[in-house]
Amino acid sequence: MMSECEYLKLFIKNCKNHQKINCQRSLSFCNKTMASFFYMLTCQIELDDQVFFTSIELLNKFLICSMIKVCQQSNDLRIMKEKCLREKYLITIACFRLATQICNRSIDSSRLIEYFYELTRIDSTITKTKFTRDQLNQTEIDILTIIDYRFPSYTPHMFISYFLRFLYEEIKLTSDRLYNSSMLLLVHIYLQWSLLIESLAKKESGSSIVNKSQIENVTQRFNDSLLLGSATILAASKIFCHSTNSQLHDKIVSLFVTLLGIDPMRIYLAQFFAEELLRKTIDVETTSRILIDREHDFDDESMMTFSSP
Repeated sequence: MMSECEYLKLFIKNCKNHQKINCQRSLSFCNKTMASFFYMLTCQIELDDQVFFTSIELLNKFLICSMIKVCQQSNDLRIMKEKCLREKYLITIACFRLATQICNRSIDSSRLIEYFYELTRIDSTITKTKFTRDQLNQTEIDILTIIDYRFPSYTPHMFISYFLRFLYEEIKLTSDRLYNSSMLLLVHIYLQWSLLIESLAKKESGSSIVNKSQIENVTQRFNDSLLLGSATILAASKIFCHSTNSQLHDKIVSLFVTLLGIDPMRIYLAQFFAEELLRKTIDVETTSRILIDREHDFDDESMMTFSSP
């Protein structure tokens, strides 16, 4: 049976160039622009961290699913990005209200809008956007439609958010970079999910033809959120944050072992696969300097892509 690090290695290795979209701007939309807004709103209404993190999870899932949708339909990704940025406060308020419902701390739409207007008076950096209760309700419906009416649970996105927050004091200088690169790897995986699950089932069975049961078996095993989330963080730290203090990487590995109960040998294999991934799937001559060796953090103009082997 294949190990999980072999699975993730194959996932990323087999991503097609034409589907490796520049999604970094949209991902950092939540991480850099809206996370502080979510936090202020959570404090303003005196809610707990569960609402805060569920809001982030909802927004990330909405953005990722939106990107996948426009990619599959060959629509203009730029239009989707512009719409998200134009309506960012409406979208985030809608995500926040859904999060309060998920966490059994529901708040009325009109009251939530009042809290938002109060924040615009307190913080001049928040754009004074006007929207109605009907607009907010419709946006909530749109969000749930995009994510197929599935409320978020303990997914890889949520795990990455929690884990990197747990390590914030140790990685504050690279936290945005590690977060964005981890989310980017997940997007690459999700873009090719069905095709890659099938290719993995074929590789595992040693046959060019697989049945539904074999595909479902691979899918079920690889749906382990902790497994995918932890492997993704390790891969991202190796690929995009190689200049990070090696002690930090060792600390991450140690926490995976002690907190998640992951066998140390599987962690070492994950490190190995990340190094192999860096060596085999990125054209070092043309892209490593752009992706890895630059000293500045990822910004709004960054183009993060992989090169096929």
